[in-house]
Amino acid sequence: MASLQQGVVIDVPAWKVPVISRKKYLKQPEIAVNIKFSAEELKAMPDKQFKVFEQQFEKSFTPAFQKMSGTWFADMQKTIDTTEAAIDQMIKAAGSKAKEQGAKLMQTVVDKSNAALMAKCKTWTETVQKLAQAAYDSAFVAALKAMKAKITKAKIKMIAKVVFIVALTLTAAAVTIAVSVVTMGAGAALAPVVIAGILTASKALFGSAGEVLKSYDVLASTIAAVEKDAKNLGGATTALLKAMQKTAGTMDKAKAFKAALSADVQALDKHVGQLDKFVAVAQAKTSSRLKEIQALADKLAGAKKDSKEADTLEKQVLVAQKSFDSAMARLKAIDEVKAAAAEAKVAYGKLSGEAILKAVGRFAPALTLLGNAVTTASQVATPLKTIATGVQKLASAK
Repeated sequence: MASLQQGVVIDVPAWKVPVISRKKYLKQPEIAVNIKFSAEELKAMPDKQFKVFEQQFEKSFTPAFQKMSGTWFADMQKTIDTTEAAIDQMIKAAGSKAKEQGAKLMQTVVDKSNAALMAKCKTWTETVQKLAQAAYDSAFVAALKAMKAKITKAKIKMIAKVVFIVALTLTAAAVTIAVSVVTMGAGAALAPVVIAGILTASKALFGSAGEVLKSYDVLASTIAAVEKDAKNLGGATTALLKAMQKTAGTMDKAKAFKAALSADVQALDKHVGQLDKFVAVAQAKTSSRLKEIQALADKLAGAKKDSKEADTLEKQVLVAQKSFDSAMARLKAIDEVKAAAAEAKVAYGKLSGEAILKAVGRFAPALTLLGNAVTTASQVATPLKTIATGVQKLASAK
Protein backbone atom coordinates (compact mmCIF):
# COMPACT_ATOMS: atom_id res chain seq x y z
CA MET A 1 0.00 0.00 0.00
CA ALA A 2 1.24 3.48 -0.81
CA SER A 3 1.57 6.18 1.84
CA LEU A 4 -2.05 5.92 2.91
CA GLN A 5 -1.70 8.34 5.80
CA GLN A 6 -0.68 10.98 3.25
CA GLY A 7 -3.77 10.21 1.18
CA VAL A 8 -1.94 8.24 -1.53
CA VAL A 9 -3.63 5.10 -2.89
CA ILE A 10 -1.69 4.74 -6.15
CA ASP A 11 1.03 7.02 -7.51
CA VAL A 12 2.89 5.50 -10.44
CA PRO A 13 4.21 8.02 -13.01
CA ALA A 14 5.26 5.41 -15.57
CA TRP A 15 3.63 1.98 -15.14
CA LYS A 16 4.16 -0.64 -17.83
CA VAL A 17 0.91 -2.58 -18.12
CA PRO A 18 1.65 -6.36 -17.62
CA VAL A 19 0.79 -7.51 -21.14
CA ILE A 20 3.11 -8.66 -23.93
CA SER A 21 3.53 -8.32 -27.69
CA ARG A 22 3.87 -11.96 -28.76
CA LYS A 23 4.80 -11.09 -32.35
CA LYS A 24 7.03 -8.17 -31.33
CA TYR A 25 5.06 -5.85 -33.61
CA LEU A 26 3.78 -3.61 -30.84
CA LYS A 27 5.07 -1.60 -27.89
CA GLN A 28 4.05 -2.38 -24.32
CA PRO A 29 1.41 0.10 -23.07
CA GLU A 30 2.64 2.48 -20.37
CA ILE A 31 0.36 4.70 -18.29
CA ALA A 32 0.59 7.14 -15.39
CA VAL A 33 -1.92 6.70 -12.55
CA ASN A 34 -2.29 9.03 -9.58
CA ILE A 35 -5.17 8.35 -7.17
CA LYS A 36 -5.23 10.35 -3.95
CA PHE A 37 -7.65 11.73 -1.39
CA SER A 38 -7.61 14.50 1.18
CA ALA A 39 -5.95 13.03 4.27
CA GLU A 40 -6.57 15.68 6.93
CA GLU A 41 -8.91 13.40 8.93
CA LEU A 42 -6.40 10.53 8.81
CA LYS A 43 -3.48 12.69 9.92
CA ALA A 44 -5.50 13.74 12.97
CA MET A 45 -6.13 10.12 14.03
CA PRO A 46 -4.13 8.59 16.92
CA ASP A 47 -1.78 5.83 15.75
CA LYS A 48 -4.00 3.10 17.14
CA GLN A 49 -7.06 4.40 15.34
CA PHE A 50 -5.22 4.88 12.04
CA LYS A 51 -3.92 1.30 12.29
CA VAL A 52 -7.52 0.08 12.34
CA PHE A 53 -8.32 2.29 9.33
CA GLU A 54 -5.28 1.03 7.42
CA GLN A 55 -6.01 -2.65 8.09
CA GLN A 56 -9.66 -2.30 7.08
CA PHE A 57 -8.75 -0.37 3.92
CA GLU A 58 -6.21 -3.04 2.92
CA LYS A 59 -8.71 -5.81 3.58
CA SER A 60 -11.39 -4.15 1.48
CA PHE A 61 -9.38 -2.62 -1.36
CA THR A 62 -6.54 -5.01 -2.25
CA PRO A 63 -8.50 -8.23 -3.03
CA ALA A 64 -11.09 -6.31 -5.07
CA PHE A 65 -8.37 -4.41 -6.92
CA GLN A 66 -6.43 -7.58 -7.79
CA LYS A 67 -9.52 -9.42 -9.02
CA MET A 68 -10.68 -6.51 -11.18
CA SER A 69 -7.20 -5.87 -12.60
CA GLY A 70 -6.67 -9.52 -13.53
CA THR A 71 -9.80 -9.48 -15.70
CA TRP A 72 -8.81 -6.13 -17.21
CA PHE A 73 -5.29 -7.29 -18.10
CA ALA A 74 -6.64 -10.41 -19.82
CA ASP A 75 -9.02 -8.29 -21.89
CA MET A 76 -6.21 -5.91 -22.91
CA GLN A 77 -3.98 -8.85 -23.87
CA LYS A 78 -6.76 -10.18 -26.08
CA THR A 79 -6.96 -6.82 -27.90
CA ILE A 80 -3.19 -6.86 -28.54
CA ASP A 81 -3.24 -10.49 -29.75
CA THR A 82 -6.12 -9.76 -32.13
CA THR A 83 -4.30 -6.72 -33.54
CA GLU A 84 -1.11 -8.67 -34.18
CA ALA A 85 -3.03 -11.49 -35.85
CA ALA A 86 -4.62 -8.95 -38.19
CA ILE A 87 -1.20 -7.45 -39.00
CA ASP A 88 0.13 -10.94 -39.81
CA GLN A 89 -2.65 -11.49 -42.30
CA MET A 90 -2.01 -8.10 -43.95
CA ILE A 91 1.72 -8.77 -44.30
CA LYS A 92 1.00 -12.08 -46.02
CA ALA A 93 -1.62 -10.54 -48.30
CA ALA A 94 0.35 -7.43 -49.34
CA GLY A 95 2.39 -7.84 -52.51
CA SER A 96 5.46 -5.82 -53.52
CA LYS A 97 3.22 -3.45 -55.53
CA ALA A 98 0.92 -2.81 -52.57
CA LYS A 99 3.38 -1.70 -49.88
CA GLU A 100 1.91 1.75 -49.37
CA GLN A 101 -1.66 0.48 -49.29
CA GLY A 102 -0.72 -2.32 -46.89
CA ALA A 103 1.01 0.12 -44.55
CA LYS A 104 -2.08 2.34 -44.46
CA LEU A 105 -4.34 -0.61 -43.69
CA MET A 106 -2.10 -1.74 -40.85
CA GLN A 107 -1.95 1.77 -39.42
CA THR A 108 -5.77 1.86 -39.42
CA VAL A 109 -5.81 -1.35 -37.38
CA VAL A 110 -3.27 0.09 -34.95
CA ASP A 111 -5.21 3.35 -34.56
CA LYS A 112 -8.37 1.43 -33.71
CA SER A 113 -6.46 -0.68 -31.19
CA ASN A 114 -5.01 2.47 -29.61
CA ALA A 115 -8.50 3.89 -29.16
CA ALA A 116 -9.75 0.64 -27.63
CA LEU A 117 -6.80 0.40 -25.23
CA MET A 118 -7.16 4.02 -24.14
CA ALA A 119 -10.83 3.38 -23.37
CA LYS A 120 -9.87 0.32 -21.33
CA CYS A 121 -7.27 2.35 -19.38
CA LYS A 122 -9.89 4.98 -18.59
CA THR A 123 -12.40 2.36 -17.44
CA TRP A 124 -9.79 0.73 -15.23
CA THR A 125 -8.86 3.97 -13.42
CA GLU A 126 -12.54 4.84 -12.89
CA THR A 127 -13.13 1.40 -11.38
CA VAL A 128 -10.08 1.73 -9.12
CA GLN A 129 -11.40 5.08 -7.93
CA LYS A 130 -14.77 3.53 -6.98
CA LEU A 131 -13.05 0.65 -5.18
CA ALA A 132 -10.86 3.08 -3.23
CA GLN A 133 -13.86 5.26 -2.30
CA ALA A 134 -15.80 2.24 -0.98
CA ALA A 135 -12.73 1.01 0.94
CA TYR A 136 -12.18 4.47 2.46
CA ASP A 137 -15.79 4.73 3.64
CA SER A 138 -15.85 1.31 5.30
CA ALA A 139 -12.39 1.79 6.85
CA PHE A 140 -13.30 5.20 8.25
CA VAL A 141 -16.43 3.84 9.93
CA ALA A 142 -14.43 0.91 11.34
CA ALA A 143 -11.83 3.32 12.78
CA LEU A 144 -14.56 5.38 14.48
CA LYS A 145 -16.14 2.27 16.01
CA ALA A 146 -12.77 1.07 17.25
CA MET A 147 -12.37 4.28 19.27
CA LYS A 148 -16.02 4.11 20.35
CA ALA A 149 -16.66 7.51 18.76
CA LYS A 150 -20.25 8.67 18.99
CA ILE A 151 -21.14 10.20 15.67
CA THR A 152 -24.27 10.31 13.53
CA LYS A 153 -24.54 8.46 10.23
CA ALA A 154 -24.98 11.76 8.39
CA LYS A 155 -21.78 13.15 9.84
CA ILE A 156 -19.89 9.98 8.97
CA LYS A 157 -20.88 10.42 5.34
CA MET A 158 -19.78 14.03 5.41
CA ILE A 159 -16.36 13.26 6.88
CA ALA A 160 -15.84 10.28 4.58
CA LYS A 161 -16.29 12.43 1.49
CA VAL A 162 -13.13 11.79 -0.51
CA VAL A 163 -11.54 14.07 -3.09
CA PHE A 164 -9.87 11.87 -5.69
CA ILE A 165 -7.35 13.12 -8.20
CA VAL A 166 -6.93 10.74 -11.13
CA ALA A 167 -4.31 11.46 -13.78
CA LEU A 168 -4.32 9.09 -16.72
CA THR A 169 -1.88 9.69 -19.54
CA LEU A 170 -0.13 7.49 -22.06
CA THR A 171 3.58 8.05 -21.47
CA ALA A 172 4.30 5.96 -24.57
CA ALA A 173 2.08 5.25 -27.56
CA ALA A 174 -0.35 2.59 -26.38
CA VAL A 175 0.28 0.48 -29.44
CA THR A 176 2.87 1.35 -32.09
CA ILE A 177 3.88 -0.86 -34.99
CA ALA A 178 7.62 -1.17 -35.54
CA VAL A 179 8.92 1.06 -38.36
CA SER A 180 10.05 -1.83 -40.59
CA VAL A 181 6.60 -3.43 -40.44
CA VAL A 182 4.37 -0.41 -40.91
CA THR A 183 6.35 0.92 -43.90
CA MET A 184 7.08 -2.56 -45.27
CA GLY A 185 10.54 -1.30 -46.25
CA ALA A 186 9.31 1.90 -47.90
CA GLY A 187 10.43 5.36 -46.84
CA ALA A 188 11.60 8.76 -48.00
CA ALA A 189 14.39 11.06 -46.88
CA LEU A 190 13.55 14.46 -45.46
CA ALA A 191 14.81 17.53 -47.28
CA PRO A 192 17.69 19.34 -45.51
CA VAL A 193 15.57 22.49 -45.16
CA VAL A 194 12.85 20.49 -43.35
CA ILE A 195 15.39 18.98 -40.95
CA ALA A 196 16.88 22.43 -40.32
CA GLY A 197 13.43 23.73 -39.35
CA ILE A 198 12.92 20.84 -36.91
CA LEU A 199 16.36 21.40 -35.36
CA THR A 200 15.65 25.12 -34.87
CA ALA A 201 12.30 24.45 -33.23
CA SER A 202 13.70 21.73 -30.96
CA LYS A 203 16.67 23.90 -29.95
CA ALA A 204 14.31 26.56 -28.57
CA LEU A 205 12.42 23.94 -26.57
CA PHE A 206 15.41 22.06 -25.13
CA GLY A 207 17.18 25.30 -24.30
CA SER A 208 14.48 26.15 -21.77
CA ALA A 209 12.86 22.86 -20.74
CA GLY A 210 15.03 22.44 -17.64
CA GLU A 211 14.14 25.94 -16.52
CA VAL A 212 10.40 25.25 -16.35
CA LEU A 213 10.90 21.95 -14.48
CA LYS A 214 12.97 23.78 -11.85
CA SER A 215 10.09 26.21 -11.29
CA TYR A 216 7.87 23.26 -10.35
CA ASP A 217 10.49 21.93 -7.92
CA VAL A 218 10.31 25.26 -6.08
CA LEU A 219 6.53 24.95 -5.99
CA ALA A 220 6.67 21.55 -4.30
CA SER A 221 8.50 22.80 -1.19
CA THR A 222 6.25 25.84 -0.85
CA ILE A 223 3.11 23.72 -1.12
CA ALA A 224 4.45 21.60 1.75
CA ALA A 225 5.02 24.75 3.84
CA VAL A 226 1.43 25.94 3.30
CA GLU A 227 0.10 22.48 4.17
CA LYS A 228 2.06 22.57 7.42
CA ASP A 229 0.86 26.11 8.24
CA ALA A 230 -2.79 25.21 7.65
CA LYS A 231 -2.45 22.12 9.83
CA ASN A 232 -0.77 24.10 12.63
CA LEU A 233 -3.42 26.82 12.50
CA GLY A 234 -6.24 24.30 12.59
CA GLY A 235 -4.71 22.39 15.48
CA ALA A 236 -3.97 25.52 17.51
CA THR A 237 -7.46 26.91 16.94
CA THR A 238 -9.12 23.69 18.06
CA ALA A 239 -6.98 23.56 21.20
CA LEU A 240 -7.68 27.22 22.05
CA LEU A 241 -11.44 26.85 21.61
CA LYS A 242 -11.43 24.00 24.11
CA ALA A 243 -9.22 25.89 26.56
CA MET A 244 -11.29 29.09 26.37
CA GLN A 245 -14.41 27.25 27.49
CA LYS A 246 -12.81 26.85 30.91
CA THR A 247 -11.65 30.44 31.40
CA ALA A 248 -13.48 33.66 32.34
CA GLY A 249 -13.23 37.21 31.04
CA THR A 250 -14.25 37.95 27.47
CA MET A 251 -11.49 40.52 26.88
CA ASP A 252 -8.84 38.23 28.29
CA LYS A 253 -10.08 35.42 26.08
CA ALA A 254 -9.89 37.58 22.97
CA LYS A 255 -6.36 38.80 23.73
CA ALA A 256 -5.14 35.30 24.47
CA PHE A 257 -6.76 33.90 21.34
CA LYS A 258 -5.26 36.51 19.04
CA ALA A 259 -1.79 36.34 20.61
CA ALA A 260 -1.68 32.54 20.47
CA LEU A 261 -2.62 32.35 16.78
CA SER A 262 -0.57 35.32 15.57
CA ALA A 263 2.51 33.36 14.49
CA ASP A 264 0.50 30.66 12.66
CA VAL A 265 -1.58 33.23 10.76
CA GLN A 266 1.50 35.23 9.78
CA ALA A 267 3.33 32.11 8.58
CA LEU A 268 0.32 31.02 6.52
CA ASP A 269 -0.07 34.48 4.99
CA LYS A 270 3.65 34.62 4.13
CA HIS A 271 3.84 31.19 2.49
CA VAL A 272 0.59 31.60 0.53
CA GLY A 273 2.01 34.88 -0.83
CA GLN A 274 5.19 33.08 -1.88
CA LEU A 275 3.18 30.24 -3.40
CA ASP A 276 1.14 32.73 -5.44
CA LYS A 277 4.33 34.23 -6.90
CA PHE A 278 5.89 30.83 -7.65
CA VAL A 279 2.70 29.60 -9.35
CA ALA A 280 2.71 32.74 -11.52
CA VAL A 281 6.32 32.00 -12.53
CA ALA A 282 5.47 28.35 -13.33
CA GLN A 283 2.44 29.44 -15.36
CA ALA A 284 4.48 31.95 -17.38
CA LYS A 285 7.31 29.49 -18.07
CA THR A 286 4.90 26.66 -18.94
CA SER A 287 2.99 28.93 -21.31
CA SER A 288 6.22 29.79 -23.12
CA ARG A 289 7.21 26.12 -23.37
CA LEU A 290 3.79 25.25 -24.78
CA LYS A 291 4.37 27.74 -27.61
CA GLU A 292 7.75 26.13 -28.32
CA ILE A 293 6.19 22.65 -28.22
CA GLN A 294 3.52 23.77 -30.66
CA ALA A 295 6.15 25.18 -33.03
CA LEU A 296 8.00 21.83 -32.98
CA ALA A 297 4.72 19.93 -33.46
CA ASP A 298 3.92 22.03 -36.52
CA LYS A 299 7.32 21.28 -38.07
CA LEU A 300 6.98 17.54 -37.40
CA ALA A 301 3.40 17.45 -38.72
CA GLY A 302 4.65 18.77 -42.05
CA ALA A 303 7.43 16.19 -42.19
CA LYS A 304 5.70 13.02 -41.01
CA LYS A 305 4.37 12.05 -44.45
CA ASP A 306 7.99 11.53 -45.56
CA SER A 307 9.48 10.24 -42.30
CA LYS A 308 8.24 7.63 -39.84
CA GLU A 309 10.69 9.07 -37.31
CA ALA A 310 9.04 12.49 -37.58
CA ASP A 311 5.62 10.85 -37.12
CA THR A 312 6.82 9.09 -33.95
CA LEU A 313 8.36 12.29 -32.62
CA GLU A 314 5.15 14.21 -33.21
CA LYS A 315 3.28 11.71 -30.98
CA GLN A 316 5.84 12.26 -28.20
CA VAL A 317 5.53 16.03 -28.60
CA LEU A 318 1.77 15.69 -28.12
CA VAL A 319 2.37 13.65 -24.94
CA ALA A 320 4.57 16.46 -23.57
CA GLN A 321 1.99 19.04 -24.61
CA LYS A 322 -0.77 17.13 -22.82
CA SER A 323 1.24 16.94 -19.58
CA PHE A 324 1.95 20.67 -19.60
CA ASP A 325 -1.70 21.47 -20.43
CA SER A 326 -2.80 19.31 -17.50
CA ALA A 327 -0.32 21.01 -15.16
CA MET A 328 -1.55 24.45 -16.24
CA ALA A 329 -5.16 23.49 -15.53
CA ARG A 330 -4.28 22.32 -12.02
CA LEU A 331 -2.24 25.43 -11.23
CA LYS A 332 -5.54 27.35 -11.28
CA ALA A 333 -6.17 25.86 -7.82
CA ILE A 334 -4.00 28.70 -6.46
CA ASP A 335 -7.14 30.89 -6.58
CA GLU A 336 -8.85 28.61 -4.05
CA VAL A 337 -5.72 28.59 -1.84
CA LYS A 338 -5.63 32.41 -1.83
CA ALA A 339 -9.36 32.60 -1.09
CA ALA A 340 -8.99 30.17 1.83
CA ALA A 341 -6.06 32.19 3.23
CA ALA A 342 -8.02 35.44 2.95
CA GLU A 343 -11.00 33.84 4.69
CA ALA A 344 -8.78 32.59 7.52
CA LYS A 345 -7.25 36.05 7.94
CA VAL A 346 -10.66 37.73 8.16
CA ALA A 347 -11.86 35.12 10.66
CA TYR A 348 -8.72 35.70 12.74
CA GLY A 349 -9.43 39.44 12.75
CA LYS A 350 -12.94 38.74 14.04
CA LEU A 351 -11.61 36.26 16.60
CA SER A 352 -13.91 33.56 15.24
CA GLY A 353 -12.40 30.15 15.84
CA GLU A 354 -15.20 28.32 14.07
CA ALA A 355 -14.72 30.47 10.95
CA ILE A 356 -10.96 29.84 11.02
CA LEU A 357 -11.52 26.08 11.09
CA LYS A 358 -13.95 26.36 8.18
CA ALA A 359 -11.34 28.26 6.14
CA VAL A 360 -8.61 25.76 7.02
CA GLY A 361 -10.81 22.96 5.66
CA ARG A 362 -10.68 24.53 2.18
CA PHE A 363 -6.92 24.12 1.79
CA ALA A 364 -6.49 20.34 1.38
CA PRO A 365 -8.28 19.73 -1.97
CA ALA A 366 -6.70 22.82 -3.60
CA LEU A 367 -3.19 21.97 -2.37
CA THR A 368 -3.66 18.41 -3.62
CA LEU A 369 -4.40 19.77 -7.09
CA LEU A 370 -1.29 21.98 -6.98
CA GLY A 371 0.78 19.00 -5.88
CA ASN A 372 -0.53 17.02 -8.83
CA ALA A 373 0.45 19.88 -11.14
CA VAL A 374 4.04 19.35 -9.96
CA THR A 375 3.80 15.58 -10.55
CA THR A 376 2.24 15.99 -14.00
CA ALA A 377 4.82 18.55 -15.12
CA SER A 378 7.66 16.26 -14.05
CA GLN A 379 6.35 13.57 -16.42
CA VAL A 380 7.35 15.76 -19.36
CA ALA A 381 10.96 14.71 -18.85
CA THR A 382 10.37 11.24 -20.38
CA PRO A 383 8.95 12.31 -23.77
CA LEU A 384 11.47 15.18 -23.98
CA LYS A 385 14.35 12.69 -23.76
CA THR A 386 12.77 10.61 -26.52
CA ILE A 387 12.29 13.71 -28.66
CA ALA A 388 15.90 14.82 -28.14
CA THR A 389 17.21 11.41 -29.25
CA GLY A 390 14.90 11.33 -32.27
CA VAL A 391 15.87 14.81 -33.41
CA GLN A 392 19.55 13.81 -33.27
CA LYS A 393 18.77 10.82 -35.53
CA LEU A 394 17.06 13.08 -38.04
CA ALA A 395 20.03 15.46 -38.00
CA SER A 396 22.55 12.65 -38.54
CA ALA A 397 20.51 11.40 -41.52
CA LYS A 398 20.90 14.72 -43.44
